[in-house]
Amino acid sequence: MVFSKQKLVEQSLIKRKVKSNIDKGRLLNMALKKTKLSKRQKLEQSKACGALSYLLFGIIWFFMDEKMRNDKFAAFHVGQAIVFLITAAAVNILNSVLWIIPFFGIFTMAVLQIVLLVLFVYGVVMALTGQKKELPLIGHFARQFRL
Repeated sequence: MVFSKQKLVEQSLIKRKVKSNIDKGRLLNMALKKTKLSKRQKLEQSKACGALSYLLFGIIWFFMDEKMRNDKFAAFHVGQAIVFLITAAAVNILNSVLWIIPFFGIFTMAVLQIVLLVLFVYGVVMALTGQKKELPLIGHFARQFRL
């Protein structure tokens, strides 16, 4: 990838008729530096992947992008999000059974959905602020995943 960009830069330098090797080197270095991601940009991408993982998009991004798979911050939040999504599915199955019970079932369903919402918001906020904190109640299950 860098080689092809380097070739394009060299061709554009030839078109500009840059004759000095020093000028060519400087312009080439400047062009190549623009293509590399800074640490801050990588951190922002990790935060975005971590936050989006709670919406399933980040999990897909994590497994499709080689850079994200090597990122420990993104891997941590993807693990937390997988546990959250499994828990949410289990709670929704439980809610379909609890629907039958008149008052207790509906009250329990509402409480479980509020707990899921709080866990979701907590996970997204921790990802966006760059913190690696486990989700309360269920986060310790994510340690079993090797991502």
